[in-house]
Amino acid sequence: MHKPTYTNEQLAQLRQIADPLADQIVAHFFSQGRAPEFAQLMAGAHQADWPAEVPAFLAQTAQLPPWADPELMARGCRFFEQRTQAIMSLLGFLSLPYCYAAADGAQVLYRSGRIVADTQRRLAETAQFVLEVTDPLAFGPGGEGFVAVRKVRLMHAAVRYHIGQSGRWDAGLGQPINQEDMAGTNLAFSFIVIRGLRKVGIAVDHQDALAYLHLWKVVGWLMGVQTDLLPDDERAAATLDQLIASRHFRKSAVGTELTAALIQAINETFRDLPQGRLPGFVPAYFRFLLGDRVADLLGIAPATWFAGKLVQTFNLVQSVQGGSGISRTEMIENIKRQYGKINFNVPEKI
Repeated sequence: MHKPTYTNEQLAQLRQIADPLADQIVAHFFSQGRAPEFAQLMAGAHQADWPAEVPAFLAQTAQLPPWADPELMARGCRFFEQRTQAIMSLLGFLSLPYCYAAADGAQVLYRSGRIVADTQRRLAETAQFVLEVTDPLAFGPGGEGFVAVRKVRLMHAAVRYHIGQSGRWDAGLGQPINQEDMAGTNLAFSFIVIRGLRKVGIAVDHQDALAYLHLWKVVGWLMGVQTDLLPDDERAAATLDQLIASRHFRKSAVGTELTAALIQAINETFRDLPQGRLPGFVPAYFRFLLGDRVADLLGIAPATWFAGKLVQTFNLVQSVQGGSGISRTEMIENIKRQYGKINFNVPEKI
């Protein structure tokens, strides 16, 4: 497959670009004091006097890109279905903290407040989004995937608007939730997950990897990420990942605090599970998956000998099970029991 070439200069320019269409919609509603109507749009309503950008946005987020391959997408969904428990675990233990290591992008997560103040609900929102867009029916007639993408994309635009209005954003960081940061997040949810599965001993063949990357390429496109920032294969994904990491991975107070909040939230979630009663397991598993260099950037302490052995045992069980376990349906029901239907609430200010 074609291997895109990325440069520092290109990515620096892309930090100044976010999501113009969604940003215009949000600016229209909030600058005119029409926040309640924006909430109606998020809920799926429509009115004739809304700005012209709204129909264009709804149309764009209701169809697949012309290059989308339904067979590859279906295979990507099957890949997820067969490894649901392992992938969802990796999202919390690997993908999210991996994003926190990108110091500039982590500033947005920190300033939005909720990832620290309400970490568990934020994790549930992320889990619900992933479960919705990886459903085999997600992007078919009446599928929840289009709706989920639309809500999250508008929520990101609202966060950008409020941060811009706050007067406390450093323009040198680029636009909040910009193209480069969105591309990095897409990699964390796709390529980094594939790498994590292999690290815990779960085999991923080349064709399954291509299919899963393609599924997330479609999701990324629907989220407003430029196509050339959405790699087709693992080699191109690794190239982009390495460049973004070299540009942004560094120790920061924000990254450390976000990681500490995440570890605490996962400890609380696991407290009634066997691994939750194993001292030191959660931070040790973070370190194992992230590697020492990234773990050090995030302030995760080195694992004790005992915690290291716990990680080895857990990985052995994961490998034997092949990533199977609790199903998608069970996970969705668990989220609903605890939080009800999550609607991706938009902040009124930041």
